[in-house]
Amino acid sequence: MASPPEGRELELMAQARLAGRVAHHFNNCLAVIIANLEMTVEDAAAGRPHDPTLADQALDAARRAAATCRKLQNFARPPGAPPSPLNLGAVMAEMAEKQPHVTIEGANTDVMVLAEESELITALHTLAVPSGVFILERGRIVVRECSADPDWVTVTMDGDGPSLSPDALPSLFEPLAGHAGHDVDLSQVWSMIRRAGGRIDATLNDEGRLIVHLRLARVPSGCEGSK
Repeated sequence: MASPPEGRELELMAQARLAGRVAHHFNNCLAVIIANLEMTVEDAAAGRPHDPTLADQALDAARRAAATCRKLQNFARPPGAPPSPLNLGAVMAEMAEKQPHVTIEGANTDVMVLAEESELITALHTLAVPSGVFILERGRIVVRECSADPDWVTVTMDGDGPSLSPDALPSLFEPLAGHAGHDVDLSQVWSMIRRAGGRIDATLNDEGRLIVHLRLARVPSGCEGSK
């Protein structure tokens, strides 16, 4: 019986999936651009009237390709400002105010974590947007401190979105994965959390709905600051 892939092999498999999706996406865009430009040239050579829809469709395909480039560049963008002490309670209070459809739970949300503030807040708000993959109408955030791993704080988000196949989990945070609910780009969320200094993964609950787990480093005692 073959052992499951680990480490470098898993990384190469993810890179191969991403390369295949990028090639497929750009091939589709180029096919539209080339075909429409060829028809435009043929019409011009034959003296036929110009069909403006051909140029419009080619331009639309080019814009989709450009948007994909921006997405990939953002996904690969390295961290900017280093993580600094951040009051997680203040972040959760802002979430409760701006995302009233998301319930905030936790015995102690007023805890200091190490995170880059803008990246963390953007990631949380992106996850909280009602979409077809994660949250339809209602969501929940639970803040937990783990006694078994006191150096980390876990922020768990779940929602009332549709069930997902377990097969979707390995590529959930990869760009161009083609998951339902494309209005929430989980690859960008992964990149934001990484740049914020945290970790992110996902599981499915008993009903097959997505649960996203964010892990943020707790500020060491005596280094809390006041941000």
